[in-house]
Amino acid sequence: ENTSFDPGILFDIDEEKLPVVFIVVSEITMEAVEQLSRFYDRRQFFLFFVILSGGISSESWKSKIESAFPLVVWMDSKQPFGEVTKSLERVEREYRHVLPIVEFEDAPVDSAVVPGPDEAPLESLFRYTPKVDFSKSKLGLQFALPKSRASFDAEKEISNPIVRAELLDFMRVHSSRSFSHVRRVFTTGRDIQQSTKLWNLEPETLETAFTMYLSTCGPREQSLITGNYLDASAGTVELLAQRVESASVAISEKTGDTKAAGLVSGMGALLLRKSSPEDSEQADSASLLLGLDLLDRNCWSHGHWQPRWAKRFLNSILDNEIAMLSRNTAWTLLQLMVNAFENLHTVKNVLIRKVQDEYGNEQVIPREARATVDDGVRVSLSQLKPGMVLAGAVCTTDGTEILPKNFEIDTEIIVRLWNLSATRAIHTPQVTEESFEACQLK
Repeated sequence: ENTSFDPGILFDIDEEKLPVVFIVVSEITMEAVEQLSRFYDRRQFFLFFVILSGGISSESWKSKIESAFPLVVWMDSKQPFGEVTKSLERVEREYRHVLPIVEFEDAPVDSAVVPGPDEAPLESLFRYTPKVDFSKSKLGLQFALPKSRASFDAEKEISNPIVRAELLDFMRVHSSRSFSHVRRVFTTGRDIQQSTKLWNLEPETLETAFTMYLSTCGPREQSLITGNYLDASAGTVELLAQRVESASVAISEKTGDTKAAGLVSGMGALLLRKSSPEDSEQADSASLLLGLDLLDRNCWSHGHWQPRWAKRFLNSILDNEIAMLSRNTAWTLLQLMVNAFENLHTVKNVLIRKVQDEYGNEQVIPREARATVDDGVRVSLSQLKPGMVLAGAVCTTDGTEILPKNFEIDTEIIVRLWNLSATRAIHTPQVTEESFEACQLK
């Protein structure tokens, strides 16, 4: 009944372990709903909102509350508390494997559509907060991205039943992970499946590869060894080989799969240059699994695909700089990376542009971000020079505008773009033909 409370005070919330909040109230005013809504947006994790329905009589308010929160369970306020507890436990069991997975980390509130000048914050929240349809997630095999309206459907994209089961089990065990991390694991699992199809490998090899990936790479947000360790010192390679060997022992103890343990040991031997990928069929398979591990570690950062890192890794494959990879592995990785780049550049982005009118009120104008400009010259970051003028806005691949059209580049901006490109994927800038030709003559 108290409208001036902080919901965080009422609950012992551990955001790292439990991104789901259960709230039970006997009566609630719309001011309290607004407080809870803002709390939910600020924390950016799933709010499991339970209201005893006797507190709100208007059906219109009920529909607004249902549109404001991901999942609302209505209960009779006359129910004994024990019955309410049973209902909560039933719903928790039904949605346990889905709720912690779907988060809004990839779609933070400040990047969503903000309220216009004539809209109250609460009305804006009801209008723009995404709602997830849980009816399609009965088995936890399909999870939606509310921001991009994209989804991963394991039933369709992961055909091997054992791999599907392993993926689902991973989601349950690591349910507190961010959605971007889940996306990385799912994408790499799909890559492993695709690579075995390209190479006509047995299903057992796919299952072994995915088990190894989930045991060594999947649980971590980032690699134990950061950066590009292909050109690192021998000590770094030794450290990586030790990690691979420890993973071999762990897999043997966990699953009893001697084949998987042998392949991991083969990966370590390749890393230490103690064997060649052409020595045997097992060494060839170990080369493939090592290549997938390299692909995962060199092209992803914090759950996001990094085009700049991926391009560097792609060049190292094309130049045959990775001695521990067989020809089959190199060809498979090339196929996977070409597919990844094609998917990356066909994504349409929607920008949210804020415009002030003559009275100082902000209005929001969504517009489509164009990756190319008809009269522009595509210039990589390494080719940018002071004095070049942008023919179109420079945007990240998630639709954020960094620099506007007609902006003149200087040395400081070039340095900042390079630093930003290490952590964010940026579309290739385009400059005007006049400024490009003028800079070439300098």
